[in-house]
Amino acid sequence: MGCSVSKKENLPKKIDGTISNNIYFSPQHTFRISLPHPETSPIFKSMAVYEGGDQKLSYVSFAPFLMDQNRYHVFVAKTKLSGPLEEQGEAIIKTYIERQNKLSQEAFKVFYSEKVSLNGIKSIYSIYKSESRYQVFYLTDHGERFSNIIVELNPESILKFKPTEQVLVKRKWVFYNDFVNSLEIQ
Repeated sequence: MGCSVSKKENLPKKIDGTISNNIYFSPQHTFRISLPHPETSPIFKSMAVYEGGDQKLSYVSFAPFLMDQNRYHVFVAKTKLSGPLEEQGEAIIKTYIERQNKLSQEAFKVFYSEKVSLNGIKSIYSIYKSESRYQVFYLTDHGERFSNIIVELNPESILKFKPTEQVLVKRKWVFYNDFVNSLEIQ
């Protein structure tokens, strides 16, 4: 899917979307999601934001932060999945991972995957692992649209932003869960 990409620095003044009460609203009014960090925090003020969209997709990425070197991505497709969640979701994630493997020269492989419910909606929760990093996915079928929330875990992040494998597998990383659960498709 082709999209225009723009890097924005100093988020409060230069984004295409809007922020209100620590919630990011996409410029196309496709979705809203809580910010990974409060807008008044030094971490938030130091982050880079990438956002964009076209007729098929709307997205935002937040990264990197001072102590939190992870990247947080939200993609919302403006179309239905073209097949069952299990097949289409895994294919979408696999395509993303193949692209990441080429770009990063790392070998991400599936570490854990299961079908789950996210706020009562069918989803796939997957963790991919390389020698040094993880990528965590929540791909959710919203009916007329679908979303993919991804966090790229960086080993340079401090403990609060660097969960253990056990915490990831059991989906007990509160920081990430709060971010994922805040997504609202509009």
